[in-house]
Amino acid sequence: MVSVAMAAPQEPDLPYPLVPLEVTGTVDGHDFDLQGTYDSVIAQLEKQYPEAFTNITEKHPSALVVTKRDTSNKSGLICCDKTSWPWQYTLTSDVRRVINNLRTDDNAGYHCKVRARSCTRLNCYGDSSIILCNDNTYDIQPACAYLATYAEDIINGCTRDQGLWGPGSPLRPFSCGQKFDTDRYNVIVRSFSCAAPDTP
Repeated sequence: MVSVAMAAPQEPDLPYPLVPLEVTGTVDGHDFDLQGTYDSVIAQLEKQYPEAFTNITEKHPSALVVTKRDTSNKSGLICCDKTSWPWQYTLTSDVRRVINNLRTDDNAGYHCKVRARSCTRLNCYGDSSIILCNDNTYDIQPACAYLATYAEDIINGCTRDQGLWGPGSPLRPFSCGQKFDTDRYNVIVRSFSCAAPDTP
């Protein structure tokens, strides 16, 4: 079992404290439990198991198949201009980059773990972040690729055109929202820079 710990990031504008993402799974018969952003975890796996990671798509079924039960567990959607949280809209194109990273076949079978009553940043690009929050009193670890579909739902329901650099600048699609699950967790898409401090 591979295990690496990192300091917890902190961000006040969330329902719960922000804790490091923990990704669990198996690569070529080796169980792993790594902390960091999703990209940093993948980089660690590529470095430690280069040959196995190259062939991982042949060893795992795709994680992108969404069952009827999974879909029915999805609940309400709130866009950021309808919430009391001071979250800002972020470039939709950057959010799509994060979604694509989470939905690659390479992550088939990987799970994104978040502690009880905590939030964790799944991944980010530029000023765009996808965040998972857990309302339960116990840890949960949904499939990483499946969580990306919540961000897609947010893009589909909470996107608007606004100036790229403010009023009068070229219009671009921006997205921001919160998608809920009946299993008492939710996914947030919002502006939260990758450059934000990851240590107290």
